[in-house]
Amino acid sequence: MRLPILFSILLSVLYACSAPTALVESRQKKPSSLKEAAAGGIPGNMVHDERSGFHYNFEYDRNNLYINLAADDQDLVNKIAFFGLTVWVDKEGQRNREQGFRFPLPARVPVVPPSDTRQGRQPGRNSAGTQRTVAGAAAGTPGYLLDMAENIELIGIYGTSTRMVRTRDSRIRVTASMVNDVLVYEAVVPFEMLGWGYDPIAAGGKMSVGLETGYFDPPSPSRQAPAARRPDGGLGQPGRMPGQYPGRYPGQYPMPEQVRAGQRTGPLASLSRPSRLWVNLEFSSTAP
Repeated sequence: MRLPILFSILLSVLYACSAPTALVESRQKKPSSLKEAAAGGIPGNMVHDERSGFHYNFEYDRNNLYINLAADDQDLVNKIAFFGLTVWVDKEGQRNREQGFRFPLPARVPVVPPSDTRQGRQPGRNSAGTQRTVAGAAAGTPGYLLDMAENIELIGIYGTSTRMVRTRDSRIRVTASMVNDVLVYEAVVPFEMLGWGYDPIAAGGKMSVGLETGYFDPPSPSRQAPAARRPDGGLGQPGRMPGQYPGRYPGQYPMPEQVRAGQRTGPLASLSRPSRLWVNLEFSSTAP
């Protein structure tokens, strides 16, 4: 009984040790925006994490942490644009998901196409067609979705649990946009969001930042049966099938596990798992 627990602990320790470490240099002067720099491709000073697909770079000054991200992998771009990105900031240098923010928020896109009663289609019946529809839309609209994003979700900021505000009203300044085929993401995080008077150098010069995208997770299909017309089920079938709807054969109504299986093999299979990355930050001792 103890072996699985020990094995899981060992995996957690190994995973924590595998987190990359980034040296955070002080920002001596205001650089050009990442959006301008990315016009010629992803800047060379950004580190690429092959497992998650993120390109990243961090800087700081006396008051703020500057988070610069880029993505040129189409799946990662779609996950961020369609399903959102959560940024966690842990001043203890661990992987605590207590303080952070989410921007952009998940886009409001249809995941179930309208039912077509003329063809006898029911909600949830055509999950494969749904995936093709969303997959086709995802290839062409990330830039539009990012440009329309105007809300940010604050998590554990200033003593509050979770609240959503307009980006223009947030002390965390964040933007995301497409430059050619590259998604660029810039966030300015005040150190005071981690606690009044917080100084990363005085606190030991270590911090960790976590990145976690949303992912495609289709809703459970509708299991509402049509109104019966006759006691035998109204469709010419003899009575009720055990555990099924009147006059319906097993499998005629898709069950959630069937949708999950399609999710793992359909056009959106590459979007059905989140992309995650934790980076351990070590602040240089050079005073900003």
